[in-house]
Amino acid sequence: TVTCGDSTETTMTDVPEFILRIGENDAYGERVVSVKAYWNGVAEEATVRAAVVTVRPAKTYVSLEGLNVWPYDTLETAATNVQSAIDAVYTADDFLGLVEVHPGSYTAANGNAGGDWLFKVEKPIVLYGVGEVSEVELNGELINRVLYMADSRAVVSNLTIRNARSKKHNATPIGFGIHLIAGLLTDCFVKDAQSDYND
Repeated sequence: TVTCGDSTETTMTDVPEFILRIGENDAYGERVVSVKAYWNGVAEEATVRAAVVTVRPAKTYVSLEGLNVWPYDTLETAATNVQSAIDAVYTADDFLGLVEVHPGSYTAANGNAGGDWLFKVEKPIVLYGVGEVSEVELNGELINRVLYMADSRAVVSNLTIRNARSKKHNATPIGFGIHLIAGLLTDCFVKDAQSDYND
């Protein structure tokens, strides 16, 4: 049984995950809940355990004019870093989080995901640009690889992938504008890429 801050209780049965429902006026962020285990509906664990859960928005926003305030759930508080908005959005096996990107050129200053990629999509989200596709660009500045996708449910649409560059220090040449392992890329432009490989 999970007891929430408003003293309501949720019972979990044979599942390690649960969904914490919040009201419209509740804030996002970390919540401490108390958890007590029941075995087969009878034997109760003696200890109530504290657990921390993070309540995330179903939709996040990205804008170069945003205030960059977590969890980026309004256009006013939008992330200026694309990867931060991707990381903040709620997803589940049966739910795609939405990440709405507003016009601008997003470079390493706006989304270094670590490693060789500026942006990584590794969970079930829809990452999409607002307005003309040419006005919303993920820009590698001829320094970085740009977009890595590795979730079969993920969708990326209406973005320009620009100025990507491969790097000689990597032993294996791989996609440097987009490295698509799984997912759907649709209605995007890929332009002005540069490769250090001759093959």
